[in-house]
Amino acid sequence: DTIVIASGEGMDTIRFFQPGVDKIGLADGLTFNDLSFSGNKIIETSTNEVLAKLPWFNTAHLDSSDFLAV
Repeated sequence: DTIVIASGEGMDTIRFFQPGVDKIGLADGLTFNDLSFSGNKIIETSTNEVLAKLPWFNTAHLDSSDFLAV
């Protein structure tokens, strides 16, 4: 599955994410380098907007291969 996140669209909750199987799509020019990770949250660094929350998943385990531009 591909779950799309974007700035200014509110926080998405991504349940049951499987690295290597699922992808997080970055919309509207958002890139992996624009992101930071804290606990179970994906944050846009420049605005501190929480883009997504992944319950029961530590986002420190995500890397650029888990994301794609959409």
